[in-house]
Amino acid sequence: MTAVGEPRLGIRANAAQFTLLVAVNALVGGLLGQERTVLPLLAEHTFHLAAYTAALTYILAFGATKTVTNFFAGTLSDRYGRKPVLIAGWLAGLPVPLLLIWAPSWGWIVAANILLGVNQGLAWSTTVIMKVDLAWGLFPLLFATAGLSLGQIGALAALYPAVWGIGQLATGPLSDRYGRKPFIVTGMLLQAPALAWIAAATTFAPGAVAAVLLGAGTAMVYPTLLAAIGDVAHPTWRARAVGVYRLWRDGGFAAGALLAGILADAYGIRTATVVVAALTAASGILAAIRMYETHHRRTGHGRNPCETGVRPRTGR
Repeated sequence: MTAVGEPRLGIRANAAQFTLLVAVNALVGGLLGQERTVLPLLAEHTFHLAAYTAALTYILAFGATKTVTNFFAGTLSDRYGRKPVLIAGWLAGLPVPLLLIWAPSWGWIVAANILLGVNQGLAWSTTVIMKVDLAWGLFPLLFATAGLSLGQIGALAALYPAVWGIGQLATGPLSDRYGRKPFIVTGMLLQAPALAWIAAATTFAPGAVAAVLLGAGTAMVYPTLLAAIGDVAHPTWRARAVGVYRLWRDGGFAAGALLAGILADAYGIRTATVVVAALTAASGILAAIRMYETHHRRTGHGRNPCETGVRPRTGR
């Protein structure tokens, strides 16, 4: 039985709260997914931003703001609670759709993404976007240069997160059984050839296959990275640990947007995508060499050794 005042654990005991959070994530994901698909094309056709670097300024603004906000979100959550920070994040995000709809210039788009970065950093700790999504800012342009229609581009943009989202339902529990490292390493090494395949694809069918593979790789990586942080972070400072992790993770938005845009301007979109694929492969190799397993079976007393916050010993 749960003592009075203790939190109820498990999805069944918190079904209403869990359902609410799923709905919140779905709504935010819908906004972000539409923005990723439409804004690169809007930059080119409506605001006449021919340079890829200029078109990706919205990713730079979003990533830099989200990175800084992530750093403070964890500490604020530990100090004031989760709900006030969540509400503050949503208040910051309310003007975003209106700014995008009524934008008379590209500066409004950048301003909207600054607010969106605050919204994401404060309110959406579970929604993805890893460094591979920074080539994602270029993917609609890449597919457009291959002659695909807007409908086909939208389908490819939807296919990747669909496979990724559904796949997490399996990869999350499997990482609880078999450990975090195998899924992180394998997922990154699967993402790399998928990105290279996308760079080479010139028709819809190969692009769809590559998007499925990329989604599968992301499904293996994303939930296990967050779970690995939870494995080694004590509940009293877990929010701060996640905030610091996301500071570095989402810092890739700013760095990746600049790198992808500069490479696309200098050498073309496909070359930029191949470079991102190579960086992803290098990340997988580094994880295989340097990462230690964070998930261990619970002891007979029902406690995870990692809950002490002490790095587990390896080599046994």
